[in-house]
Order: sequence, then C-alpha cells, then structure tokens
Amino acid sequence: MVLTRSAAKAYKSIIRWLPNEILAASMVYLSKADLVSLCRTSRLMRNIATPLLYRSITLSTVLQLKAFLRTIEKRSSLERPLSSQVRELRIASKEDFEISVYLLESMRSVLPEFRRLELLSILCLTPLLADILRDLYLPSLVSFTHLMNPRTSSVLPSFLNRHPQIKHLLLVPEGSLVAVPLDPILLPNLTDYNGPAFALPAVDFASARLEWIFLVWGDHDLHIEPPLRHLRSLPSLDQFAGLTTTDHLPPAAILAGAATHLPHIRTLIFGRLDIAWHRTWTELFDMAAHLKKFSALSCLILIGADDGDSTRDHDIIEHWCKACKTLSSVSLHGRLWDLGDGRWKRA
Repeated sequence: MVLTRSAAKAYKSIIRWLPNEILAASMVYLSKADLVSLCRTSRLMRNIATPLLYRSITLSTVLQLKAFLRTIEKRSSLERPLSSQVRELRIASKEDFEISVYLLESMRSVLPEFRRLELLSILCLTPLLADILRDLYLPSLVSFTHLMNPRTSSVLPSFLNRHPQIKHLLLVPEGSLVAVPLDPILLPNLTDYNGPAFALPAVDFASARLEWIFLVWGDHDLHIEPPLRHLRSLPSLDQFAGLTTTDHLPPAAILAGAATHLPHIRTLIFGRLDIAWHRTWTELFDMAAHLKKFSALSCLILIGADDGDSTRDHDIIEHWCKACKTLSSVSLHGRLWDLGDGRWKRA
C-alpha cells in the first residue's frame, strides 16, 4: 500500500492510536473556542468535541437564543441530535428580553427535546419566558433556577410537580414581587432550597432529605415563624441560612426563630443581605441566650455585620462558646475564628 505524504503523517500520528476516552478527557480542559477549532480539523475530533461543546450552554442575548434554537432545530434529525448533548442550559440577562411570539413558540417546541438536560436556569426579566414552563417536561432535570414574578407564580407549582426528581431548587424573587401563597409543591428528592421564605411553606417535605436551606425575607414577607415551623420536622437538615433585606425584620429575629425551631442544625448563617447592620457589643453578648438552645451547632456565621468595634470579638465568642459548648468555628465582623486546643484563635 502506497500512502500519500499527508496520509503517512496521519497514520503516524499518536492521535490515531489513542482511545477516544483519553482524547475526550484531554478536551475537558479546553475553552469553547478551542473546541470549535478542533471540530473543524477532522470528523473524529468533531465527534468527540461536540458533546463537550454543547454540554453547558449559557445564553444572555436574544440573538444568542435565536442562533442556538436554530442550530438545535437543524441538527434534530441526526442519529445523535445536538439536543441530546446538552446537560446544562442557562438563560440569563439583566435586561428585558424582547421575546416575539415566533421565538416563544420555537422555545416551546425545542426545549422538550432536551431529554438529558440536568440543569435549567432562567434568570430573565421577561415575564413571557414563564409561559414555556406551562407544559414543559424534562425527564432528567435535577437542578432548577428561576426568577420569580407574578406570572411565574401561577405556573411554577405545576412545573415543579411534574419534576419530582429535582434535588436543587433556587428561586430568585423579582424586586417588586409581593409574597403570595403558592399551590402545593411535592419534591420528595429535594436536598437544598434557596429562595424567598414565603414560598417555602408550599413545599411538602414529607419524604425529602433536605440538608441545606437558604431563606431570604424581604419587605413583603415579615413572618419568621411559618417557614421555620415548616422545617422543624426535618431531622436531615444540617445547614440553615436566613438573611433579611428589610429594616422591618432584624437579623436577631432570625437567630431567635432558628434557635426555637431548628435547635439540631450544625451550621447557622444569618444577618443582612444587602447592607451592613450594626450591633453593639452588648447586643452581641445577649445573643448567647439564643445560642444555648442549640444542641449540635458547630459553625456560626454572621453576614453583613459591619466592621464596627471588633476589639471585644474574642470575649464575645468565648461568651457564646460557654452558652453553646458545641461551637468550634465563628465568623464575626468578617473575621474567622476557630477553636483549637481549647483556645479561640483567628484563622
């Protein structure tokens, strides 16, 4: 057999003899631009690089969304359609998406093809995007993030109930969103929830193995007790974060509520989300009355506490430790303290 010069080079190339699995493992570290370049070199490279190129998609403009949908539609008739390669899809924009009726219909027809999609994130100000959730079903979805608005509230519960396999749920309330009751939501496989406190009571935790909860209270949601009472029957809950964005609900109220309803947690994060909050050292000392109610708390983190007077931080933390003997790590005034050899030291 006589080989041309180019064929002889290809024959001797190490790429010819490497298993596809090793080539794919090497491509994981490449940028999307490099993967696109590889796809243009040979059929082998294209077949290996394409799943990596489309595994995680982020769209931030209408033009990107149109181009992506057009590409998916063109490759839908292949033996391995591109839609089967997508595992993560994020649609995010700080500006209002100008979604046309045609584009909305295109999304409704294309998105159900993502049978292997594991993560869907929709963080856009356009209320119309909520309509794509109305009948959408994604059998492999385990992580869902969504910007809540008044239009979402009516379709979100039914969407979530169609996906009981969801484990990670992140809901971001629109700034003007008023706390409204949601229809019941059943997510038996949920392990972590991050979102507005008012939405939590709608979720049925009967058989869930929740380990992490992050709640946010705003101007339209000043009720501490309902969501915390809803969580008290969860022995699996290990970490709890509660933050406020309003002057009408002091962070100390979150600490008091957690001490009453969640005394078994090991990690507690609380404070002010948007701006610094000032506490006198006397008020910090008085928090010991709530800390003594925790039975297994090991990590305590105060978010948003201003730098203020930190000269007495060591004394305050030692006082807290006497009240809660399981404490071993504390973050106060932006400084981390650890307990070692019976002494508290700056980390």
